[in-house]
Amino acid sequence: MKPQDTSLNDAFAQRLLAKAAQSQDRFNEPKAFYDADGDCIEVFLSVDNYRAERVNDRLTLYVNRDAGTVVGILLNRAKQLINDRFNG
Repeated sequence: MKPQDTSLNDAFAQRLLAKAAQSQDRFNEPKAFYDADGDCIEVFLSVDNYRAERVNDRLTLYVNRDAGTVVGILLNRAKQLINDRFNG
């Protein structure tokens, strides 16, 4: 397994959180759901009308159709990601 550049991961996470914070119509708190059949996690930050923008085979962003802000994510292969990260 290749070592990961955590600075790139941290920078990406910060950009994602900054975009998510720009959303105007949010829930009182974010909603997250785990789908065991698909081994994926969905996180919704608002109830906005969104389109899906696939970043790679693991991550899809849900982007507000009007404002272009991130209103959620879909993370595929969640168990594999956790196992790779913590059992390295």
